[in-house]
Amino acid sequence: MRTPTSRLRLLAAIAGLLLVAGCGGADPVAPGGSTTTPPSTQAGALEHATGPTGIVLRVTAGGGFMPVEFNLRSLPSYTLYGDGTVIRPVVTTVGAAVAPNITPLETIKLDEADIQSLLGQAKSAGLLNAATIDYGEMGALGVSDMPTTSVVLNADGTTVTHNAYGLTFAPTDPPAGTLTRAQLDARAALRGFVALTEQQDPNATPYTPTRLAVWIAPALAQPTADSEPIVWPLATAPTFSDTPGAEGIDYRCSVVEGADVAPLVDAVMKAPAGAQWIAAPDRNATFQVVVRALLPDEAGCPA
Repeated sequence: MRTPTSRLRLLAAIAGLLLVAGCGGADPVAPGGSTTTPPSTQAGALEHATGPTGIVLRVTAGGGFMPVEFNLRSLPSYTLYGDGTVIRPVVTTVGAAVAPNITPLETIKLDEADIQSLLGQAKSAGLLNAATIDYGEMGALGVSDMPTTSVVLNADGTTVTHNAYGLTFAPTDPPAGTLTRAQLDARAALRGFVALTEQQDPNATPYTPTRLAVWIAPALAQPTADSEPIVWPLATAPTFSDTPGAEGIDYRCSVVEGADVAPLVDAVMKAPAGAQWIAAPDRNATFQVVVRALLPDEAGCPA
């Protein structure tokens, strides 16, 4: 089978960006598109969401004590759409010193047989059962500061979500925590299914986004003499307001699309890690930029 991120002044809305849409958040796990039954010639075939924005399967991992910029930049580790399109982050080279400023993505195309095989694995693992599965809580696992893995399946006439804290942590047997045998078995089944989405595929090709979520916040400090700020590459620059901000760095999000995507991606990828930006060469106020691709089902800035 091919199986295939101190109190500051509040940043104002990012004014005048070309082709910027409103920040209406899209439900990152809501199944889009329609649902239909596969052709009857496929014995035992499972119905699933269809179309280029209909989510059949999505795997995400989040939480833990991570910098806000990391969380803003993070993407689902695997999304399968109803038309067979898979989009997932490219695995970062082991030992890479610095992560890229924009998470690179790859895409794979599955046919209906591939989709049915993957859904069959999910059903065999009990993951299409609408009943809640107990994967154990943080206290039972006995470790802290770990992400929670979320698996969403939209197939076989239902939408099911599984959330497992610290799924990548494999406790000893008997475990250091207080996980029950049933919880250990449930975690092993979910972990085995997620592993199917992590296999390398020689047919994967780079995915070029057509829309970006762009977060901007005031910089924490002025740049040093040996670290010149980056000039904003788009025709219209962001602006700030004097509205008091909340605790921590307050990012404001907007959407960039169309002809603005390529020059912004190029500028962000070339910028050094932690770079500060200015709106134009004759402007002094510096700000921070975080960018990530928007996936086909995301209509606006992620919630």
